[in-house]
Amino acid sequence: MSVYDQAPTPGAALLRYARMKAKLSQAELAERANVPRSMVSAYERDQRQATLPTLIRLLRAAGFDLRMELTPHDDHDEVLAERELRRSPEDRRTWNDYQSDRVTRDRAEVAAAKRRRVRTARGLRVGPLATDQVTMPTKQGTGRRKDGASFGGSAW
Repeated sequence: MSVYDQAPTPGAALLRYARMKAKLSQAELAERANVPRSMVSAYERDQRQATLPTLIRLLRAAGFDLRMELTPHDDHDEVLAERELRRSPEDRRTWNDYQSDRVTRDRAEVAAAKRRRVRTARGLRVGPLATDQVTMPTKQGTGRRKDGASFGGSAW
């Protein structure tokens, strides 16, 4: 099992994210922070735990500041996880099926909206949501909607 198969500690994940966002190699970050490359690698792979001052120094070398805020604990996620564990397998299966159907419908709606947007961009549709106003182009460069109203020509 690779170290990348396991969830990294917050410090390791933060360091790796900052380095990648800055588009730096481990060697480049190490050079900027004046530390050995093997140290950056060990921190990113959770083989070593960086102290807070060291993490801040490495993040600054990548061009970022670490800002922390002390807030009251919110146990919302823990409560949800506990409730999920108490649900029966049948309830979980029903919920997963519902979510799967919902995702499928949402994807179909997004695909349809993209197709409408492409047709609108090509001039095949008039108005922001004109689903029944398909254009019928004429040789003069103008067109007519199904309701008979004309558009096009030099006004456009």
